[in-house]
Amino acid sequence: MRCLLYYASLFFLMQQAFASQTFARELPALSCKEQWLKAGLSQREYLYYPQKERVQRDRCYKEWLVLIYMNADNDLTEASYRDIAEMETVGSSVSVDLLVYHDSNEPTGSRYLHIAKTGMRRDADFKDFTDDQILSPVARWLEEQNSGDIEQFENFIGWGTQNYPAQRFAIIIWSHGMGWVARTGEMPLLDFNAADENAFFTIPNLHRSLQNIRQKYLPPDRHIDIFGADACLFMQFEVAFEVKEDARFLIGSASAESNHGWPYHTIMRYLVDHPFSVRAHEREGAGRDAAYHWARAIPEFYRSSYSGQGGASQGKDEQALMVSIHLDELSKTFPEPLNAFGAALTDYIQEDAQRRAQIGALTRKTYRFSETSHDLYHFTILINAYLKRHRHENFIRSEAARRLDEATTKLQQAIQSIVIASGVSPDYYDRLTSTKGISIWLPASKEAYEKHIMMFSQSRLFQMSPAWKGFIQLLHP
Repeated sequence: MRCLLYYASLFFLMQQAFASQTFARELPALSCKEQWLKAGLSQREYLYYPQKERVQRDRCYKEWLVLIYMNADNDLTEASYRDIAEMETVGSSVSVDLLVYHDSNEPTGSRYLHIAKTGMRRDADFKDFTDDQILSPVARWLEEQNSGDIEQFENFIGWGTQNYPAQRFAIIIWSHGMGWVARTGEMPLLDFNAADENAFFTIPNLHRSLQNIRQKYLPPDRHIDIFGADACLFMQFEVAFEVKEDARFLIGSASAESNHGWPYHTIMRYLVDHPFSVRAHEREGAGRDAAYHWARAIPEFYRSSYSGQGGASQGKDEQALMVSIHLDELSKTFPEPLNAFGAALTDYIQEDAQRRAQIGALTRKTYRFSETSHDLYHFTILINAYLKRHRHENFIRSEAARRLDEATTKLQQAIQSIVIASGVSPDYYDRLTSTKGISIWLPASKEAYEKHIMMFSQSRLFQMSPAWKGFIQLLHP
């Protein structure tokens, strides 16, 4: 599983000078298709030799630039080779460039790959596989480095946007993940190197880095169209709220991911086949453009690849769960409904001393993705069922109960409004009845509360939801 089993501290040591340069400019005049035709290049030559001087890639633009920061300098090296091979069944195109930062556990340095279409590989091909067997061209080679240094991430994104201008941008981070956890005041997101305790990103530093990328390298007033994480436990409200100003759509899993990760052959095939969606934008309204349609398609590709049924490319995973959310809608909607829900729960508990234990029991029944992430929508379903069971207590329903019922419904509607697509294994419905696939910290015991309150107190969502914070404190005095 792409999950971390221990915590470590964070120190960043490396920095390259060009990361401080600015590159916020308008697109070149010609599209790459226009320049490609003008130069008389064949498709094969165009894909395999992107840095040839006569192509002048930095002087033309494509519809999409997809940048995948793949740190496999850990036990995921073989998984990285398989994912790159999946990408190579599709490759880049005249409308889409796919660039990958790749760092394996081999002492061969790191490389920036321009993914080209090279054909299918068999399972046997990955026996004793090495970095040198990757077929896509190496656009840049780096000496061995700490790929958990967020400066390296920022350098890769900056290099890609400078050399491969595009109208739309997608960034995917790839490695182990932990969601929102902390040690000594930091919130590590990704474990990049099991042998290197310094190899971490943190959620606040990731947010700052994405802000820098937008300011330095993207055209003015542009957001990253899609930001995704091929890593465990990423889709938490605390995480999403932290990066809500940085991208339009956020894609990830609240659950543990299989080492196989995302099915890149189907995901990239969809984008290469549907890079524009201009007509869909005109027909369906503002915001529903190519980025929206790709974000909506990815979760189902993920779920079906693990369904275990015929054609399921990655076998069967009963924990398969992927969600795409609209970050602009999250910014407009939250944290008000969460705060109102917390206030209503507090009022309801304070009306009757016995209710603290009753609501506390519901937190223990709420589905848990990890020690620090619980299914918020499932918790609201349990509250609904609880209120229904107690509807006729004392023959008259209390005002606090009516307010809690209303706040629960509004929170459910708010969660539904931000989710544009979900791919959910049937196993979740067997256990939960319903899930929207986004987690939150909901400690079910005083021990869990005391263990993690310091780290979650640093979350912007927690800080901006005093009534939700008050409810959690009330449960664990």
